[in-house]
Amino acid sequence: MANAIALASFYSAAARAPISIVAPIGATGAVVPVLVGILGGERPALLQLVGIPLAVLGVALAAARSAPAAGAPMATGIGLSVFAAVVFGAFLALFATASDRGAPAAVLTSRVALLVCTVATVAALRLPWHLPRRGVGPAAVPGLLLVVGTIAYGSATTQGLVSVVAVLATLSPVVTVGLAVLVLGERLAARQRVGVAIALLGVVLLAAG
Repeated sequence: MANAIALASFYSAAARAPISIVAPIGATGAVVPVLVGILGGERPALLQLVGIPLAVLGVALAAARSAPAAGAPMATGIGLSVFAAVVFGAFLALFATASDRGAPAAVLTSRVALLVCTVATVAALRLPWHLPRRGVGPAAVPGLLLVVGTIAYGSATTQGLVSVVAVLATLSPVVTVGLAVLVLGERLAARQRVGVAIALLGVVLLAAG
């Protein structure tokens, strides 16, 4: 349920505010499982404690792009993106606990709950539901990748500290930026290059700890 709420909030935020602002805010959701893990008794090494904020800051900078002119719903979009970050962070923390007895079962349960919540919301609000046949493939691929990534995250939380694993799991914007450069030929802004460097430094510190 938390995953469904987070995704709905994130996409609603993206419809109201520039994705260049929404994405970096959403990437900060890793702070929640970090706090949960530390409060629950986890004690990351000193290098990891330094690497955690560096990785989160680096992801935020790497995902940030020069934003277009702000529209009227900007404040609502920013508020929704903050809410999405908090709820997604809660999902990461809860899913780590759910994976204690097996990541595949946790993934199956979470995907079924996500599907039920989505269908129920669409039906209750009578939202339009349409996907062209040619869009099924492109929509299915990221869904399959997300399932694989979620299983990997669940397995990782059973072998490492949640406060560390959750930060590494939210580095996806850095991967997206890298693919945009390699595949699409995009050029990074100065602050994005700095963000990638900071994020990689944070990863090195997390691994070294």
